[in-house]
Amino acid sequence: MSRPSHRILSWGIRCLQAGALAQGGAMAEAPLHIEVFTTQTQHITVGGVATNAAVNLQISEVDAVERFDSALSEGLPIDPALAQREVQRRLATFNDRDGATLRRSATGLATAARLGIDRTPAIVFDQSAVIYGVTDLPMALRHYQAWAAKAR
Repeated sequence: MSRPSHRILSWGIRCLQAGALAQGGAMAEAPLHIEVFTTQTQHITVGGVATNAAVNLQISEVDAVERFDSALSEGLPIDPALAQREVQRRLATFNDRDGATLRRSATGLATAARLGIDRTPAIVFDQSAVIYGVTDLPMALRHYQAWAAKAR
């Protein structure tokens, strides 16, 4: 991912969109949209944030597409016809859960690219601010709320 040119704010929070916090009271009415971009090896602690009705949480393991591709192509025979049959056999074991995981990952990759997210873990709040490198979502949320309160 290319490095974004976002302005660094306190606590490592980066502003993604100019004026995104100038919503005033509208922010309190609508659920806070939090997007977490992570990988399979990065454990994210979500705590009570996942069940908070005032939060719309979306978690994307952005490496799932790459993991799927690696698993699909691992150890394939050199002969193209044999390799094609083996890939078809492997795809036959593909289930709805696998498909949902790949869709979430692909959507997460597209969203991360659109927002200029360049590394994981990244926690994005209302597509307006991002905190990198934090795996504790409740702590990141507290930092974001304190930053947002000062920004108003």
